[in-house]
Amino acid sequence: MAKVDVITTACGPHTSLSRLMESLRTQALEGVRVYAAIPQIDEPLRVAREYAAQLGDRMVIVEVPEHTDVATARNRALDARATHEPAEFTAFLDDVDWVESKHFSSMVEAADIYHADLVVCGMGCFDGRIGREVCQVGVPGPEGPVIDLTKFDELAYVNPIVTSKLFRTTCLEGLRFERGPVQVGDLCYFFGAVPKLSMVLYTNEVTCHHQTSEEAPFGAAPMGDNAHVAMRDTLRGIYERYVADDACASFVDHLEAQIFARLAMGGAGGAATWKNVRTSPSYVRSVRAYLDGTMPDWQKNRFLGFGTVRYHNKEHLALKSVALMYRWGRMRKKSWQR
Repeated sequence: MAKVDVITTACGPHTSLSRLMESLRTQALEGVRVYAAIPQIDEPLRVAREYAAQLGDRMVIVEVPEHTDVATARNRALDARATHEPAEFTAFLDDVDWVESKHFSSMVEAADIYHADLVVCGMGCFDGRIGREVCQVGVPGPEGPVIDLTKFDELAYVNPIVTSKLFRTTCLEGLRFERGPVQVGDLCYFFGAVPKLSMVLYTNEVTCHHQTSEEAPFGAAPMGDNAHVAMRDTLRGIYERYVADDACASFVDHLEAQIFARLAMGGAGGAATWKNVRTSPSYVRSVRAYLDGTMPDWQKNRFLGFGTVRYHNKEHLALKSVALMYRWGRMRKKSWQR
């Protein structure tokens, strides 16, 4: 039986599938099985078949039509996994990612020791234009395992990207990715799993790497107006499900903070950019209208204010500061109408 099922895709415009597959082939952990959703394009298929010949029954190729979006490709790979005996753990990687040889061995070891349902490692963001790592995401996390997730404040701030995480497979039962921008799909998938998680562990090691692109230097792909609308609709959908589900009630504040970060300040892979926020009153007004209409109590959120939850780093401070500016904008309405 496989220990880790890795769901991979090769749907991006800047694919580095060979690098990803080589990093999976050389994993120190035995029992890594790959489900690769590959578009019907000659080069990605050639690379996938080359590695499938080396990995044998440890790799399953799922061919998808050209231009298939990442969410659909991942879901197709998950469907293929459903026809096999699932591994104990599940991980997600895309063609712009690669992992060190100890990646899965260290994460599985940590999960086994602490019986964790989710293990989070650090991710290094590599800029191919300058040939070096430009930032790290996900470190340092809280020391020690988190037993009561409802008291895990970091959940409001953690980057929801799924590619730096190892999930216990039983916690993902029935979950599928939402179509739309990858960042939103990851957020919805991650928070879909949250109510099923009991123990979370940070390894505080950077063993996963992601290559940024010229169009998206920090992993947030540029989006047009239609994509913004789709993004907001998708976020509204998961928020409404959370509010209506008693099992999710303890995590509504965390989700509100994550949605605010995506829309209002360009949080990890968000729709906004600082240029939007600083120079476009119409963008700010549209976000404010969305927040007020979708999350009417967002101004009382304990993670978006300075009175309840203390901030521990500059990212927390930035989130609270931007939320304060949005609240001031509401009180000084004329200043947003110039």
